[in-house]
Amino acid sequence: MISGDLLGLVSTNALELGIDIGKISTTVLAGYPGTRASFWQQTGRAGRGSGKCTNYLILANLPMDQYIALEPEWLFEHSSENAIVDPDNLLIQLAHIRAAAAELPLTLDDGALFPDLGETIPVLMKVDEVRNMGGRFAWSGGLYPAGEFSLRNIDQNKYQLINKETGKNITEMDEEQAFHEIHEGAVYMHDGDFYQVVKMNLESKIVEAVPFHGNYYTVPGSETNIRIIHRHKKQQWERSELSFGDVNIADFVYMYKKMQFHNHQNLGFEQLTKPLSKNYDTEATWLRLPENVVRQYRNLLQPDRNGYYVRNNHFEGLMFALKNAALMVTMTEGSDLGVAMSTNALELSGSTSEEVSLYFYDRYVGGLGFAEKIYDLIPKVTEQAIRMVSGCRCKNGCAVCIGNDRLDRNVILWGLKNLSEESELTVQKTRNISYPDEKNTEWNRSGQREFTLSDLQEKWVLFCNRVKENNNTFAGFFSMVSGLEVKDSSLILYLRDPFYAEWANMQENRTGISNVLSTYVFLPVDFRFAILTDTEKPEDMLKREKMMRRYHTLKKDETYGTE
Repeated sequence: MISGDLLGLVSTNALELGIDIGKISTTVLAGYPGTRASFWQQTGRAGRGSGKCTNYLILANLPMDQYIALEPEWLFEHSSENAIVDPDNLLIQLAHIRAAAAELPLTLDDGALFPDLGETIPVLMKVDEVRNMGGRFAWSGGLYPAGEFSLRNIDQNKYQLINKETGKNITEMDEEQAFHEIHEGAVYMHDGDFYQVVKMNLESKIVEAVPFHGNYYTVPGSETNIRIIHRHKKQQWERSELSFGDVNIADFVYMYKKMQFHNHQNLGFEQLTKPLSKNYDTEATWLRLPENVVRQYRNLLQPDRNGYYVRNNHFEGLMFALKNAALMVTMTEGSDLGVAMSTNALELSGSTSEEVSLYFYDRYVGGLGFAEKIYDLIPKVTEQAIRMVSGCRCKNGCAVCIGNDRLDRNVILWGLKNLSEESELTVQKTRNISYPDEKNTEWNRSGQREFTLSDLQEKWVLFCNRVKENNNTFAGFFSMVSGLEVKDSSLILYLRDPFYAEWANMQENRTGISNVLSTYVFLPVDFRFAILTDTEKPEDMLKREKMMRRYHTLKKDETYGTE
């Protein structure tokens, strides 16, 4: 291109940075790149010489693109987004401290570089990775700790995507991303080529794919359960309470939808054979919804063919609008930020005085600062969401402004405005919404969650059978439960063996048990469970004493056998 022999070049955003060819006079951007910073970097490839340049932006049928079509001045009158980084992420700090210790012994001066060095060294000493050498701490762990961490991924559970036909390694990604992008049936694009996943091995973490030539891409369908660990700060904002803190995310990917290229129309849904679950701690900002919004949105819910009130869910439209607004306000991509409602949002019998919250959370272990930035910019996020929804030219609602053309755009807009100022909802006429045949095209997660906490005791045997039929982990554990008790929003499981109860109460096992319960049971937002020992029966004591005698006999036989 410098010599003039090549007149044009088609590229991905790989050439967004680092190319400086003065003769380039024109750029054509296929879709808004997601941030103003990327937009100016890409258009800035042209006009770097003394002459004039022309830049074209071809807008796609996506929320940000359509908003720019309505208000192009938004793109030109504002500065670039805020770059966000969290240097205090404990996981990142720990990785750097381990790598630093392997290079040179840590000294008191290193405390100026690592704010949490004083808390980290005792942890590393406990696991014998550093030792004290005359006031300095030297590395005594593995050979190369820096090699254990990826520059691209925080999560150490990495999956390899392999071309099944050639055996070639296509790419590598962390577990959270893999569950959303390369699950079985997913269509994945890499270096301009499309692949469809045919097999995902959770044990070997190997994913096989074949070349794909269809006319659609896939979007995962997931459900997120959030548990608040610690609230760091809160404030009253307009009619809502805003909080920021540490949370635990239990993310379930259970289906995916097929979206047609170019117009992004929904072509149908497919259910995964077995839901994929990921559990991790991160940071979140959550917004408590006003009571009148919760009440009206619950009143609009409609039952599906199984009787579950999950259709006409305007909470989803509210989340869609606020997430897209948050992406525009912060310098983030859709894969960086998650949005979810508290699990009690769809409980029709729930009290409106009970807190129903909308969560913005970082989709990275430990958090990277995106959610905390939203905490500071929530007025701007809400204002942007109102402008995006109200400015859309659709009649009632569409996939661009509220994510679903079966929802009412005016109801979503009313909910957004009621976050700051109360008003009455006036619905002209109930829309006659037709849904496709769910048996073939749509599968709601509620179809699998056939149990409620209140009826779990009565249907416990059926619950255990469901878990066993789907080959879920802990199926054997649930079958060994000798009794259970439901008290308000709490569940108590009883086991006969004290050691087995202690074993089940280990944090890793409790997390797994909680995930399985969440998969099959509608649980309240303040759900808690306990695993206790049932009253020990005489026959159990006799069995334990008999086992001890057998153990001593076995050891005696081993001793005699070695003499």
